[in-house]
Amino acid sequence: MGRKNEKNKYTVTDHEGREVAVIDKKDFELFLRSYGGGDSREAFFSELIKGGLSPQMTAKRAGNLDLDTSVKRRIYIIRLKNPAQLSASMEIIGQIFADSDEDILFANGADEAVLVSAVRSKKELTSASDKADLIVSMINTELMEEVRLSYSKSFEELTDAANAYLQAKMSMEIGLLFYEDRLVCGYDDLGLGRLVYGLDIKACEEFMEEHFGEKKKLKLSEDELAMAGKFLERGLNLSETARDLFIHRNTLVYHLEKIQKKTGLDVRKFDDAVIFKIALMIERRLG
Repeated sequence: MGRKNEKNKYTVTDHEGREVAVIDKKDFELFLRSYGGGDSREAFFSELIKGGLSPQMTAKRAGNLDLDTSVKRRIYIIRLKNPAQLSASMEIIGQIFADSDEDILFANGADEAVLVSAVRSKKELTSASDKADLIVSMINTELMEEVRLSYSKSFEELTDAANAYLQAKMSMEIGLLFYEDRLVCGYDDLGLGRLVYGLDIKACEEFMEEHFGEKKKLKLSEDELAMAGKFLERGLNLSETARDLFIHRNTLVYHLEKIQKKTGLDVRKFDDAVIFKIALMIERRLG
């Protein structure tokens, strides 16, 4: 506890009211921030993304912190494969945005950093992935650590921060589930992944049963799944897929025909390829 005295000093007391120390204003504010009793932009947004503040309290604290409420913002989530490097990664991110008072960075638990970044121009509205790529590149270069990053849509009202955080969190989860090769996943760039992720388990199971019978599986080997996945990735282009897999084009056709016999889907046809892609994602969703 603390109370201000007549000399602009603060008396720090323990829980029983006994005087512990007398410190000046600057040191007292540092003391409060260190032990969670004071307010800061970082502490404010840490509470805000959890959805625990009323609109009235949000407006009051934003005013006390001199936050510019006219700017749009976007939330980025940064996670490292090695959480022990989170603090070091935050130092790097802090250096990138050192000149901006409106970019707020804080730890959210032991394995996640959150960046609330201001969007001040139309260019910044469309360059979220560039900012994300810069952060990932800098951390990879400086720390040689694997990092994944996700981000939300932009939002205007501070009261929308909690929903934006959920968007970024969902983007992280969808990226880990469906797009392992992507280090950056934005909420607007998740395509079919977001659609499949939003399906309930019953709908997923019904889809698989309708197309693949009671076992609800594609019944393919790992090699066949990888081959078909690469074919879809290459936009149904036989030549490019064969080149990537270091096999003859006719060999690829042979294996795709085997896949057709097992699944009833000819992935060389667009409609069947879409069904196959959704089935691949649902299998991962069902886990």
